[in-house]
Amino acid sequence: MSHFWKQLLPALVLASAATAADSEPTVATPAAAPVPAAPPAVTPAATAKPGAPAGPQKRLELDFGKLNFTPARDPMDVKLQQPRYADQVPPQIKAYDGKPISITGFMMPIKVKNGKTTEFVLFGNQASCCYGAPPQFCEFIFVKAQGEGVPAQQDIPVTLEGVLHIGDVYQENFWLQLYTLDCTGLK
Repeated sequence: MSHFWKQLLPALVLASAATAADSEPTVATPAAAPVPAAPPAVTPAATAKPGAPAGPQKRLELDFGKLNFTPARDPMDVKLQQPRYADQVPPQIKAYDGKPISITGFMMPIKVKNGKTTEFVLFGNQASCCYGAPPQFCEFIFVKAQGEGVPAQQDIPVTLEGVLHIGDVYQENFWLQLYTLDCTGLK
């Protein structure tokens, strides 16, 4: 078993157990130098005529290539003895934080009930999911589906919609993920 899976699988078990116990992972808020503002996303309101009513925010179509980056320095936090990536996220990626997106990937269900999953990991390619090289920290998204969840589907690409959150998530002092998606459904 690869080093990645040796670290991720216990974290997934912890996440699943903690959810059952109503314990929430914590999101670290890095104390870093200010990051220059990214250019504003184009929304219907930004392109509307002055005085026109604002519409809903446009959903950004992302892929894992747009979320990929290489940290400029070692991400290991000496105090936590865990990685800390959030303070190194480039501005063009940070601009997606809190935005509605759609993204396609491969699902690895964690919590399944009646054929639907409420928690799963989305990978950019099938090889990262189960069979090949372990994914890097920015090549997977932890997904929380609303309500009863979404149909659990493996081995086929799925396109999800939801709000993306960017920030290091720790549970019991163990790094879990950088990207989290509050999933509103399948596209």
